[in-house]
Amino acid sequence: MAPPLQAAPTSHPTDDLTMTALKTLIAAATAALSLTAPLAMAAPTVLDFNTAPTGYGFGSLVEDGFKVTGSGSYFLSSGGSSYCSPACPNDGSRHLLAQGASFAVSDTTGALFTLSSFDGAEAHMDRQSLWAKQIHVVGTKAGGSTVVADFTLDWLQDGDGAGVDFQNFQLSADFSNLSSVVFTGIGGSNNWFTLDNIQLNGLPLAAAASTTVPEPGSLLLCALALGGLAISRRRAS
Repeated sequence: MAPPLQAAPTSHPTDDLTMTALKTLIAAATAALSLTAPLAMAAPTVLDFNTAPTGYGFGSLVEDGFKVTGSGSYFLSSGGSSYCSPACPNDGSRHLLAQGASFAVSDTTGALFTLSSFDGAEAHMDRQSLWAKQIHVVGTKAGGSTVVADFTLDWLQDGDGAGVDFQNFQLSADFSNLSSVVFTGIGGSNNWFTLDNIQLNGLPLAAAASTTVPEPGSLLLCALALGGLAISRRRAS
């Protein structure tokens, strides 16, 4: 006599939903892990001008894949150079000093970039009549739209040696996807200012403060819990 036929196991609708949710959470955790890796590995470019020769009215220079073009009267110098009489602001390295000029920065390949921060200062010591009150920054984005920010100089300056000559200015997340950015002194009679340590392709301060990435570990724990629930239901049935 033939043994009785056994009914084929059937999947429970709830099990199917649980497995679907499990697969979704695993995919989400994998995606979150892929998002966190690039942020940790990204390295900014800092234009410090230390490899460029000092000179007056250099036209343009290229450093680390970025082109810096001066417009007007300006020079590339350091605190103790012959161009700095009276003394220039000094941060221990070379920098750009604009005598009513502006500086434009762009990627040499035409690639879009982010402006994260820069160091700014006044001009020659004890010549407040020449100084800009603010550094005016205009970024041109892909498509031609612009983003603007003004940074106020503190007018504190001690010349050569460590001190308060330079201020560090942080840009918002709006200064991303840029094709070019221009720095200009404004608010004074002659609008002279100094520029150094332009940081590009780092994460802007505002973006770093507001960016939240899902916790991959939490997502994986949820996935494991759902997987255990599905297995226990199958054993019980």
